[in-house]
Amino acid sequence: MASQFQVDVTGARAAAEIHRTLARLRTASERAEMLGERYAVHALAFFSLIYFALSFIHARIRLLWHDELYTLYLSRIPSASELYKALLTGADQHPFAFYRVTHYSMAALGQNELGLRFPSIVFFWAACACLFVFVSRRTSRIYGLMAFLFPMVTLAGAYAIEARGYAGLLFGAALAMVCWDAGARGKRRKAALAGLAFSMALASAFHYYAVFLIVPFAAAELARSLRARTLDPPVWAAFAFLYAPVLLAYPFIRPMRAMSSHFWAAPGWSEALDFFTVTLGPSLPSLVAFALAIAFLLLFLPAGARSGATRPARAESLAAEDVALALGFCAIPFAAMLAAKLVTHAFYFRYVIEAVLGPVLLACILLYRLMDGRRAAAAAFVLIAGAQFAFGSGIQAILQDRATRRGLTAEAAHLASLTPADLPIAIGDPRTFMQLGYYASPRLKRRITYLSDPGRSLKYVDFDTFDAGMDKLRPWFQLNVVEYAAFLRRYNRFLVYTEPQAAWGWSLLALLDDGYHPVILWQNGSRILMRIDPPPASARSF
Repeated sequence: MASQFQVDVTGARAAAEIHRTLARLRTASERAEMLGERYAVHALAFFSLIYFALSFIHARIRLLWHDELYTLYLSRIPSASELYKALLTGADQHPFAFYRVTHYSMAALGQNELGLRFPSIVFFWAACACLFVFVSRRTSRIYGLMAFLFPMVTLAGAYAIEARGYAGLLFGAALAMVCWDAGARGKRRKAALAGLAFSMALASAFHYYAVFLIVPFAAAELARSLRARTLDPPVWAAFAFLYAPVLLAYPFIRPMRAMSSHFWAAPGWSEALDFFTVTLGPSLPSLVAFALAIAFLLLFLPAGARSGATRPARAESLAAEDVALALGFCAIPFAAMLAAKLVTHAFYFRYVIEAVLGPVLLACILLYRLMDGRRAAAAAFVLIAGAQFAFGSGIQAILQDRATRRGLTAEAAHLASLTPADLPIAIGDPRTFMQLGYYASPRLKRRITYLSDPGRSLKYVDFDTFDAGMDKLRPWFQLNVVEYAAFLRRYNRFLVYTEPQAAWGWSLLALLDDGYHPVILWQNGSRILMRIDPPPASARSF
């Protein structure tokens, strides 16, 4: 009996201790919520400082890759008229305005990685800031901070330091949300409508696939019109500015359509759905940790605690147009895929990067509803996502890219030291050629070349995007690109440095089919340096 009494007392003490612990957690949660809401703007400034510091460092360290080098060569064209001529070739798919903005950025900051990527860094941050404003108006500032950080831990965050038009597209879409919302509320309506027209034009001035922004905004405006039982013609007129840059760019778009007939990114229906798994995939660590935090809050902070004195008043009721806007953004990949199948013949997930706004908005709206306005859930996400961004997307990525840069430098130096100085080097993979053509020493640059042949590229890898584009842009890029047959007529023996498994490399396959004999000299991971010996004279076709 004494033993049973002792067990009962111990159990009662344990239960009391658990009760006191939960009470302390509730108190701490309530205090954290009050502090989080009060200092949300301070937290926004803090995360912004971290974002800019890490982005500037990362932008200087990360190697420029194939597409960014296109941006570099086209943006450093000094005159607008020359850029106009280059874009008339249809060999690159970004609009005129994007290259001029990048041109002025490099004029101010230098023709280097930071000068090239600076506009994207600013535009991506501004897009996240617009999300903060939009979500805060509907929920609370701590949920706005959640919306601010969410894109940074998705794959969209990688385009914050990429010198292409995707961050500008994202900013145009996010700014349009804020302006549309202000116009619908009647706050400074003329300025809001002017801002809506500007942001729509800005988005399509940075990427032509911005035309699909009409999907979420038309859905949201229709939902608002049904609720108000009236149309708002000025808003629809502002939407029309989305198409102004596209109409002005028609001289560039027409030759692009010819280039897209054998484009490297051929559309496939499954890729529209893959957009969400690919884009949201990097945020999985934050989402899993966040799900565990939500489970804890729901299990150990009962409904009574979630409706206490500190429960915030809702900023606004969540209207049908908000849900329509979010779902409309989610529908953009499917609309773009349909257009790609019927018209453009080109689709890749980053072309519709603005669709990431859909999951972000839905997550904030649904979480706010699920937690009945409690801020603890949003605060948990802010801490988790902020940590992932700072240490995973930031510091870890910087260290990895620093090692990659050192590896390329060592690779180029070793390649130059191993190869006989009298033999040219044909780079088999166009992406490797573009990087070595920029980062290699001047002596090595003079020796490397790319063998171009759109017909053979189409035969071996099913697309001719790079070869056809390089032929057209040669006057402005001034890279050593030589026609395949002409090169073989000139050289009996030469070297090839290639990655046999690379999706874009075809020259080694063509050389083997033409009877040439490779002799392996050096292997660097998946890349191989080979001496190419000529076929018997009777077998040569050049």
